Amino acid sequence: MTTIDQEAIGRVPAGYRRTVLCAALLKRALAPANLPAGERLDLLEKLNGLTDGQFTAAMLAAVQPMSDVECAMIAAAMSLDGARADGRCPAADAVLRRADVFTHFAAANPSLLVALKLAVPASSNENCS
Repeated sequence: MTTIDQEAIGRVPAGYRRTVLCAALLKRALAPANLPAGERLDLLEKLNGLTDGQFTAAMLAAVQPMSDVECAMIAAAMSLDGARADGRCPAADAVLRRADVFTHFAAANPSLLVALKLAVPASSNENCS
């Protein structure tokens, strides 16, 4: 990963990084051919719900599904919170939003960086990590 790539990751607000990861995970969940129609529709609606004025359809289209490696990284982050009754995962969220952690995801799935670079022109030039 180049210095320019790392700078682009650092300039994009942390929320974008989380949203890009969510999109990749949802796209992976859509992969099974035998997924029931109702579940497929639910996942597609969630994917569509990720887009807004900031996270664009072009960014969503650039994201490829997560690999097994990325899923293992997500699982490791989620384990930081243990079993919480409220279903929240603040420790995992804090880790997954970090620019240095996102760099590892982008190395495993370059499409994540492609999607973030689409946001860089609209982002502020200050470091938002």
